[in-house]
Amino acid sequence: MAKGWITFFLSCLLIGVAHADDWEIRSWKDAITDKESIAASKKSLDGDSEMRIACVDDVMMVSFHLPSLASNGPLFDVDYRVDERPGVVDREWLNVNGGAFVLGTFEFIDELAASDGLLVRIGSEVASPKMASFDITSFGGVKEEINQVCPDVAKYALSADHKGTVAACWLEAFRQDNAARMPACVAREEHARQWLASNPAPPGVIEDCRHELNSERPFSGTKGCVQTPK
Repeated sequence: MAKGWITFFLSCLLIGVAHADDWEIRSWKDAITDKESIAASKKSLDGDSEMRIACVDDVMMVSFHLPSLASNGPLFDVDYRVDERPGVVDREWLNVNGGAFVLGTFEFIDELAASDGLLVRIGSEVASPKMASFDITSFGGVKEEINQVCPDVAKYALSADHKGTVAACWLEAFRQDNAARMPACVAREEHARQWLASNPAPPGVIEDCRHELNSERPFSGTKGCVQTPK
């Protein structure tokens, strides 16, 4: 066990730990590739739960860690609301080692940046729903720090337009009668969308590849086109 921890710490170089309005922000660099990563975490108002927003290996992710949260399946059932706006119900987020990972990362982050408060309720097949409330008034500044490592997708031509990624992946899963494919589809799409922002294409390639944004997997298709332009 000790050898495993030593190997992990040798592979990463901690750049710094900062605090901003109760957000803890950690940044580190891979010792081999020099690739930077950053993670911001925020405790709930009662101190029992945590929200983490991170850019790791050019992938954006948002996750929630609530006490005694458990699930037998690959997904959590989620309801949430920001400020006093109407609540969002019957969403499903990935279950990864007990953490609820948001499907629809970029749209959710945009909601947080425009809000002051978040109330989330996460349920599973084997436990009653858990609730957590977060003060997110200062998230706008935190988002700017994260976007220094994972650029804002809204600012780049081929990643700016939201094409209903989650809905498209659900439709694909429905057509194939395989709901288990949906989370993997969304994860690939969101990874590709961040890649397009982190690797902005020149104008000629943008025009040649823009049509892929109308495909069934818009961001994966567009990434493939940018990597192998015709």
